Amino acid sequence: MSDIYITQTKTLKEALYDTIHHSRIPPKAIAEQLDMALSYLYRAATEDPDMGNESATGVRFPAKQIVPLVRITGDYQVMDLMEFQLGRVAIPIPESGSLTIEDIRAQAMRATIEYGELIKKLEESIADGVVTDKEQQQIEKEGMDAVKAIMLLISANKSL
Repeated sequence: MSDIYITQTKTLKEALYDTIHHSRIPPKAIAEQLDMALSYLYRAATEDPDMGNESATGVRFPAKQIVPLVRITGDYQVMDLMEFQLGRVAIPIPESGSLTIEDIRAQAMRATIEYGELIKKLEESIADGVVTDKEQQQIEKEGMDAVKAIMLLISANKSL
């Protein structure tokens, strides 16, 4: 049996670039809400001298602005990348509200189904011993769906 390795190919600068340039919020509005010059925001998403290119004109994105950036854009890829680099995963904690025992049973079934879909996708992806980027994205989606369903079940159980 061969080992399978999952890698993250995106850099922090690339994640920042995508967040800033592909958000539904225009960069100018992001900069204003961060109380940051637009030129600085753009430069924070480009290569900087610390990356080995001494002629690069980029700057470091301020760590204290990461959470506000995520809140403004609704784009979690910068946070997801950092979690991945640390060998962790972060997920939203769903609110369960007021649920009945039947609701909790139904949620337990949904969690089981989501987990089954994750295992199915994983088995399909590793059959040839290579996990493509597309397959990795599908596995991540199924995995997140399963984890969310399980977290909702845990949260719902506390509401009894």
